[in-house]
Amino acid sequence: TRTGIGLPAYYNDEVIIPSLMNRGLTLEDARTYNIIGCVEPQKAGKTDGWHDAAFFNMCRPLEFVFSQGKDRGEQVGALTMRVEDMTTFEEFYDAYKQQMEYCISLLVNADNSIDTAHAIRCPLPFLSGLVDDCMKRGKSVQEGGAVYNFTGPQGFGIANVADSLAAIDVSVFKEKYLTMAELMDALATDFAGRENIRQLLLNRAPKFGNNDELVDDYARALTGWLSDELQFTDLKDGHGGRYTALVSTQSYNVTLGEQVGAMPDGRHAFTPQADNASPMSGRDTNGPTAALSSVA
Repeated sequence: TRTGIGLPAYYNDEVIIPSLMNRGLTLEDARTYNIIGCVEPQKAGKTDGWHDAAFFNMCRPLEFVFSQGKDRGEQVGALTMRVEDMTTFEEFYDAYKQQMEYCISLLVNADNSIDTAHAIRCPLPFLSGLVDDCMKRGKSVQEGGAVYNFTGPQGFGIANVADSLAAIDVSVFKEKYLTMAELMDALATDFAGRENIRQLLLNRAPKFGNNDELVDDYARALTGWLSDELQFTDLKDGHGGRYTALVSTQSYNVTLGEQVGAMPDGRHAFTPQADNASPMSGRDTNGPTAALSSVA
């Protein structure tokens, strides 16, 4: 582990088995799960799990709060209130949740379209012959023939958004050393000539990865919204299965960071975002156990 090569990998039966049962697996099947891809648990021979189904960049809905859902003048997100008119942090928090829910609906629509196209234009009969219960049901895995069906979009940017929410909460509404108009202006110019504001955002508000309750609560809420919106609604994927959230970036926190401008956490525009569920690089300053506590 100390060499940093990622081996051995650690998986927790006490978490994974109940989690799989919560998603419809029998106790027997859940106990014999295996890991596919990077970290995704499933029951071999019975599951069509479309993992890596989408990369959901949680930083984009935050940008939409500041632009009222517009991107380059086009209305692509929800129409929420102007941030300059917000008088409480709760109003900003609610606007972010509205933007996030709207973006999730777009994600589901896109995934379902691809799912349907796969079933019609690219069924895989040989693969389907090796997966229960495709033969019995007379359906390919793409048509929902497997015993268990899932689609798993990956959320990321958690630390950046949690840090940003904490920075706005503290700097604009609690300590009031920054107005929302000043913050918007600094973000629009990528802090050009406003390094003092960036340093305030970086240093005057708590950062995820240090076992700080305020910012850790925001990170927990973000992942909860993503999971609940996908899993505990009536949403079905294109082959009749359930959506289930994953927190993972692979390396897309770098490439998709190129789509995101400056953020209230002090991150410069178009630079990498936080990796997976980890703190943003360099911001966990209270040691490894504090970082682990935040992630847990």
